[in-house]
Amino acid sequence: MLMVRPWQLLPVLAVLALFPLLFSPTALATSDLTLQLVVNPSTATTDQTITATEYVTNNSANRQNVTLTHTLQGPLSGSDTQRINLAPGQTYTQIRSYAVTATTPRGTYTLTASATDKSGTATTSASYTIN
Repeated sequence: MLMVRPWQLLPVLAVLALFPLLFSPTALATSDLTLQLVVNPSTATTDQTITATEYVTNNSANRQNVTLTHTLQGPLSGSDTQRINLAPGQTYTQIRSYAVTATTPRGTYTLTASATDKSGTATTSASYTIN
């Protein structure tokens, strides 16, 4: 016969109490959004244009309010935020172009995009170099 004293169960009960927090649908949920970012060309010089194309797709069966955040890190940095509303299955496409001039700081830049809805956040990054 196995004898277990009540205080010996405390560590087991503590772990069992955490189980719903670690494995609940909310904790494991991923975003209903697909996010893609393409930067072309990956290397540019003076008088060339860098184009960043972003695609955000609502993969859910419901209309989604989405917050888009863009952050640029490198010799120059900055960020912006915008809000869009996507129908089920809808893809939002945004194209931004950046002209490289003689005064554009040289170096490697990383553009990070994130799309957040009520189910979570999708994030992606792309880098380019200005020589």
